[in-house]
Amino acid sequence: MKNASASAAGYAYQFERALYRIFTAKHRFARIGIETADDLEEISFIKDGKKRILEQDKISKLKDSPLKDSSRNLWNTLSIWLKEVYTSGDDFTEHEFLLVTNRHIPTSSLAHTLSRSKSEEDVAQAINELRAQAEKITGAVEKIARNVCSYDDEDIAYIVRNMTVVDGQDGDSLKEETYAALQLPSDIKGNEESIYEALIGHLLSNCLASWHNGAAFWAEVQPYFNKKHTLCELYINQSMAPLPQEETGYKTLVEEYKDLSLPFLTQLKKILPREILLKKELGHFWAAYSERTRLLASGKILLQHIDEAESILAARWESISDSRVLLKDKDPSEFTSEDFKEIYVQTSSCDNQFSMKLGRIKSNQRYLFMGTYHHQANEGDSKHPIHWHQEKDEKN
Repeated sequence: MKNASASAAGYAYQFERALYRIFTAKHRFARIGIETADDLEEISFIKDGKKRILEQDKISKLKDSPLKDSSRNLWNTLSIWLKEVYTSGDDFTEHEFLLVTNRHIPTSSLAHTLSRSKSEEDVAQAINELRAQAEKITGAVEKIARNVCSYDDEDIAYIVRNMTVVDGQDGDSLKEETYAALQLPSDIKGNEESIYEALIGHLLSNCLASWHNGAAFWAEVQPYFNKKHTLCELYINQSMAPLPQEETGYKTLVEEYKDLSLPFLTQLKKILPREILLKKELGHFWAAYSERTRLLASGKILLQHIDEAESILAARWESISDSRVLLKDKDPSEFTSEDFKEIYVQTSSCDNQFSMKLGRIKSNQRYLFMGTYHHQANEGDSKHPIHWHQEKDEKN
C-alpha cells in the first residue's frame, strides 16, 4: 500500500508540474509530453531548429533529500539524460534538463554542484567530483554510476551546462506558482481552485484517453490557454449575475426610508388598491436600488449602462402605451385609471422573463426589472422617465 501511495503521489505531482509547464512555456506552439522520453518533456520550435526540455520529478514524503550524492534518483536521472541525448543525435539543437523535487536539498550536494556549474572551469571541476563520487558507490546504484561515467567528459559536460535543479517545490508552492502563471482576472476571485482543478482534470482526462489508445500523450499548449479562457468566462459570467432579491438587503432600506415620499408609489396607489401588491413593488424598488448601488461600487457596471437599460425599458413601455392609444382610439391625455392599470399589467407581465442587461450583467430578476421601471417613474430621477398614472391636467 505504501508503494501504491507513493506512486500515486508521484503521478499527481507530474500532472501538477505539467500544468505549470504548460502555462509557463515560452513558445505558443510548444508541446508537453507526460511519460514520453522523460517524466515530462517539452518540445518547441526555435530559430535554428527544435529545443527539447527533459524533466525528472522526484517527490518524497521523507524530510531527507531524495537527491543524495549516491542516490538512485540522481544517478538514474543522469543516465536517462545521457542516453536520450546520445540516441537523439542531431534531432534537437538545444536541450535543457530539469531535476525537480518537493524537498530542499543541501547546497553542498553533488546535485546542486552540477546545477550551478556553467563556466568551463566549474563544469570540469563538477565532472571530477561526479567521477570521484561514482568510485565510492556500491550496491544497486553502482552499475548505474558506472554507466554514467562511461560517457566522455564532453557528453557529461553538455548535461551539466544545461542542467537545473529545482528543489523545495512542494504541492502548495507549486500550486501558488501555477496560479501566478495562470494570471487569472480579479473577477473570478474565490474560484481559483475550481479553475485549477478543472484544468488538471482536463489534462488528466486527455492523457488517459491517449494512454488507453496505446498512444504517447502530448499536450499542445494553446488549447489549454483556450480552456482557461473558457473557464474564466464561465465564472466571470456567474459573478456578473445580480444577487437574488433576498440578498440585497432591501428590507432594511424599506424600513429606513418608510417615511420617504416616492412618486412611483403614489402613482401605483391609484391603480393598485391591494396593499400586498404595493408592498411587493416597494420591495422591488429598494432591492433594485441596492443592487444598482452595489454593482456601480464594484465597477461591474457604469452609469451609462443604467441609462442604456432604462432607454430600452422606456421604449418598451411607450410601445405598450401606443398600443393602448390605438386600441381605445384616444390620446394619452384622455387615459383613465383603467387605461393606466392595463398598461401597468402589460408592462409588468412580460414574455421575456424580465430579461434585461446592465453592461455585461444579464438578469432575469423581476425585482431589478420592475425596480428599474419604478426608478424611472420617480420624477426627475431618470433620463428616460415613464409613469404608472398621470392626472389629465398633468403633462408627460
